Amino acid sequence: MPDITIRTLDNSETIVSGEAFDGFVASFRGEVLTADSPDYDEKCIGWAREFFDASAPYASGTVYVNFMTEDEEDRVKAAYGPNYDRLVELKNKYDPTNLFRVNHNIKPTV
Repeated sequence: MPDITIRTLDNSETIVSGEAFDGFVASFRGEVLTADSPDYDEKCIGWAREFFDASAPYASGTVYVNFMTEDEEDRVKAAYGPNYDRLVELKNKYDPTNLFRVNHNIKPTV
């Protein structure tokens, strides 16, 4: 069944530092879940995107990579913020052939 959940994060601002998501700031977390049924895909995806677009002006502009859908490749850089370039360097060094790519991928540039 489709669902929209907005949760407060301990009634305080949560700031993550020293990790890949350095600087991720949030007071609330929102999740939009849709039905897992091909019969509802088009309708549910449509209203989920409408909700996302309507709520965007009230959002911080940050994104948590584990909450992204498969077609949000354009938001990967935003998910890692100022650490993205450093993570690309690590990807170039340790995974230049992009073996580990079945996720929201940081693509190597080599």
